[in-house]
Amino acid sequence: MSLKKQSRFARRTSASIRRSQKIPVIIGIIVFVVIVTVAAVITGNFLKKKADNYTPEDTRYNVSESLPNFTDNEAKSVLAYAYRLGSDASANAANGVTDFSACLRYPDYSLAYASEVCRFMGSDDMNENVSLTQNTEYIHSLGGYFCGYMYMDAFNKYSDSQTRIKKAYEISLAREAAENGVDDILLLGIEVDENNIDDVALFISEIKNGLSDVQVGILIDSQTMQKTFDGIYLVGKLKKVCDYIALDLRGIQSVNTGGENTQDSGENQTGESQKSALEQTLEQMDYFIKTYNLRLVFGSEDSENCQKAIELGYGNCQMVVD
Repeated sequence: MSLKKQSRFARRTSASIRRSQKIPVIIGIIVFVVIVTVAAVITGNFLKKKADNYTPEDTRYNVSESLPNFTDNEAKSVLAYAYRLGSDASANAANGVTDFSACLRYPDYSLAYASEVCRFMGSDDMNENVSLTQNTEYIHSLGGYFCGYMYMDAFNKYSDSQTRIKKAYEISLAREAAENGVDDILLLGIEVDENNIDDVALFISEIKNGLSDVQVGILIDSQTMQKTFDGIYLVGKLKKVCDYIALDLRGIQSVNTGGENTQDSGENQTGESQKSALEQTLEQMDYFIKTYNLRLVFGSEDSENCQKAIELGYGNCQMVVD
């Protein structure tokens, strides 16, 4: 064979060898792709099945089933009488009052005491002449329990950036109150519904974070108390992050069957006993009150209603006087 023919044969042989070497690599790639595809299909089907069968933890609060009783982590029940920061509480203490309710932040969102948090934010919307620490120490010296309440603004209509700032500010205010000796913080002014329930729950949990010795609750009305979302009572979700839930009974007036306003229940024209608006509300909400150990909140004009609730056996009440 000539040298020229030998050279062509060598080149063909070399190319054939290279092609034969590539075949196992190609086969390996094909096998790998098939394995990955099959694994992806199997995993996808598995995850889909898990998703289809997923039941949220909160379905244990489904209204078709009995609601849980929270006696295992029941918050302290109070009979909290109105107390204004800087005032004299010794007479009430001498008469056996042990729980005192004081406004820390007013409905106009100004503070009733001098606040380092407020000052840090560059605001003077506070009472510079009142020390919260001195007030809590005073109530504690009388053997009292200090319930503070604050009106919140963060869940009103603001832009996203404004809402974040307001939430951070109000969380800081609540935590500052706890650090200054407040035993119990009630949040007012938050309208809860199915659209913001998660945000409200997160807001409260951030206040509660690390404050194991301070009770934190939220005030809601009877309509909100009965609302559900996906078959879940909103109050059930709130109770998971709050120490207690408070029922707003401020301003309830007694109404008789004749439509005339009266402060007391009595008898109608047939001589039958009639129930006041307060008694009717308490009767309607009795299941919730007992299931969740609701705190009943009354306003400055509701002292008679508060006393009536106590007489009816509802011993967890707080007066809110702005």
